[in-house]
Amino acid sequence: MSYELHAVSAITDIPALVGTFAQTIGFSVDLSTPSQPIIWNPTPNSNSISNTLFYESDPIRWRLQASAAGLTHRLFLEMYDYTSNSLLDTIITSGCDFFSPITDPAQTAAAVLVPSFVHLFGDLSPAPYIGIVVEYPGDIYRHMYIGNMEKIGDYEGGEVISASDGPGTITGTTAYNSTTRMKYLFSARSSFKSAAFSGGVYADAGSNDVPWRKFLGPISTAPLSNMGNEAVIGGFNDSINDGYLARARAPFAGSNILVPINLYATEQLIGDSSFIPIGRPAGIRAVNMQDLSPKQEIIVGGFEWFVFPALSRQLSKNMTKSSASSYPVSLSSHWVGYAYRTGEEDSNS
Repeated sequence: MSYELHAVSAITDIPALVGTFAQTIGFSVDLSTPSQPIIWNPTPNSNSISNTLFYESDPIRWRLQASAAGLTHRLFLEMYDYTSNSLLDTIITSGCDFFSPITDPAQTAAAVLVPSFVHLFGDLSPAPYIGIVVEYPGDIYRHMYIGNMEKIGDYEGGEVISASDGPGTITGTTAYNSTTRMKYLFSARSSFKSAAFSGGVYADAGSNDVPWRKFLGPISTAPLSNMGNEAVIGGFNDSINDGYLARARAPFAGSNILVPINLYATEQLIGDSSFIPIGRPAGIRAVNMQDLSPKQEIIVGGFEWFVFPALSRQLSKNMTKSSASSYPVSLSSHWVGYAYRTGEEDSNS
């Protein structure tokens, strides 16, 4: 398990740092263009028996890039188009991205936040993963995940990508759990991102007609009905794990509770949907931040975990529009947070 902290002065600093980190922990990486690293799962070999348990022989390759112009500062991940994987080229139709937050705290003029640090987490066990947490002044965060599933079921692939984003521009007041202005990791019940950048999971099985499942589905008040045959759900706002997160507290016991982000592929039925468990993303858990502080290290299950708000830890559940612009005065994801595994507990401590 590896963790690195880097000071940055621009979002465009981040891709090269991620590429080098990915290479260090054992991912296959093409750094011929450092600002646009191409990252994919380690290729199995006869000298590494454990690798064959998790890695496909022809994994999806992802290219990470960033751009910054005016108020639009963006980190984005797309499938890298390469001829040796022509079948997957026709299947993978979405990447994931986020934009640096824009706020107007003085209610005079909106300004884009410039990142100050990037936290990088990664390992090859229990399945390869990279967690990217971008920290902005004021304990504000964005998240991106490049990794694999801890699988349930017999399917090939398991690659999973996702990013958090929102709220962007708002009118009046927007809630932290808005399905139109917020995008949480691994969440399908959001219209904030287009299909091209909603993220998803690759699950190739004979019974699955749509191997690339997107984190994109209906945002009606009945989120778990009529989901179609192309979605994968499980993140905050998808309802299926939200109750566990709301109750994941044990303050009197002095304990912390982490919530596996269990994902489900949807299957259309007549007037309804069924949900097929496919596992959970490796190395990350949802966490209730009510009793925790941003960047706090906790011990759960004999492992060290680093916790962060999904956006900003606030008592208020709402974000209010500035009187001088279309952007919020402040940001909130209430108690919704994520925990990243950083290492095993020191038994001598």
